Amino acid sequence: MAHINNEEKGMTRPITMERIREERKKLKMTQEELGKLLGKNKSFISRLERYGQHLSVPILDQLADIFECTTDYLLGRTDKRN
Repeated sequence: MAHINNEEKGMTRPITMERIREERKKLKMTQEELGKLLGKNKSFISRLERYGQHLSVPILDQLADIFECTTDYLLGRTDKRN
């Protein structure tokens, strides 16, 4: 999983989790709403955004479809959304 280094805060965070959260917020979507689209609940999305738990290929594919971006973008392999 790709990570970014946030030296100002002295920590490293997974870019994938940040991008999922950012894309959800761009759509003004709650965690509960995103969860419903994925057939999951709010706590699933919370754990996904915070800890990267439950990120499988099928979920990643669904997220890319919902956010209209590539899986490579969500994984931090590119900065191009499409």
